[in-house]
Amino acid sequence: MENNIKNKAEEPDSAMAAGERALRSLGLAQEHLKSTGKYGLWDVFGGGFLSGAMKRSKVDEAKNCMARARDHLAVFKGALEDMQAPADFLVDLGEFIKFADYFIDSNIADWAVQSRISDAKIQVSIITEKVGRMVSWLRDDI
Repeated sequence: MENNIKNKAEEPDSAMAAGERALRSLGLAQEHLKSTGKYGLWDVFGGGFLSGAMKRSKVDEAKNCMARARDHLAVFKGALEDMQAPADFLVDLGEFIKFADYFIDSNIADWAVQSRISDAKIQVSIITEKVGRMVSWLRDDI
């Protein structure tokens, strides 16, 4: 019984820590997506080999950050499920994780890069706000 009480008390701390890791990785993803978008525009408007190489490098960095964010969000989602967090929030996390998989696994062609990067920026921004609200809720709840 005492061990169960201790585990219940640790759940919000664990969820909050996972949420904070997710927020940090989402922030890095946002930075790399912004940079990727700039190189993508340069490439679209005739930047040549150098801009194409830089864009591909930035896309790879953004994909790596999105992969870390996806993984941190999966841990956060699991911690929140243990706490029986609001179902609508858990669905949002699940949808973002699916989107991140799509972004990470896609081969981004020049003609589609700006659209995909724009979509990713929007999705990262939305989920960052939601995770931030949930982490704040956890802080207030403890």
